[in-house]
Amino acid sequence: MSLAEVREPDRDALTLVRTYTPTLELATMAQPIGYAAWKDAYREQRSDSEIRNVFNPDNPRNAEQLLNRMRSKIGKFVFVSAYEDDELIGYAWAAEDVGNMSPSRQRVKTYVGAIFGKKPFVWNAQLNVLPECQNNGIGSALLTEVNMPFKQDMAASVYVVQKNRRSTNFFKKRGFMARPDLPYDPNKTSDGADIYFGEGAKHSMQGRFESESIEHVIKNISNMHILPSYFIHEV
Repeated sequence: MSLAEVREPDRDALTLVRTYTPTLELATMAQPIGYAAWKDAYREQRSDSEIRNVFNPDNPRNAEQLLNRMRSKIGKFVFVSAYEDDELIGYAWAAEDVGNMSPSRQRVKTYVGAIFGKKPFVWNAQLNVLPECQNNGIGSALLTEVNMPFKQDMAASVYVVQKNRRSTNFFKKRGFMARPDLPYDPNKTSDGADIYFGEGAKHSMQGRFESESIEHVIKNISNMHILPSYFIHEV
């Protein structure tokens, strides 16, 4: 995505661009960032070939698979990309989630939930930043801005590699807590870990972290005083 139309003179170096429609362009943009971030973060848990089953800049099929995943939820979708000096350095996307099921069943569950005052979760599906750009608050800025458009009292969820302390500590410090049980789908069978961590991933690899509300997450990030100065633009 070009910044030609969103960059304004004298703005800070970091620019976040937020959009609400899943596209192949976004899924393709995510591939090199996701590959670099996962290769750095999960090198002890996943081989290079396994990571390429999830993110592969050289295989258009991976972008198409990611796009299908983005489109798998019927509720609101939010994608935020991060640019520094006009270079894409990170992204995050999130969506309203009522469970791993068909769109028709999602609609029914959403309708029934609305009757009983039960809101969907906000599923923080992916958050990746280039390794050389990490530890500067960019991940926190992405996490903040990708959740901001949702209702602030909605609960938030994220799936992480349980044995990866970098990932688990990142979300714990920002208001997420590990759920004691492994995630299940409505049919009471395990969500295959491949859904989140690639083909061949063991189910025990994944862990679901939850926060009581988006407001709680954003408040925790604000209290950490780590957010960089940035400009947020919506397209």
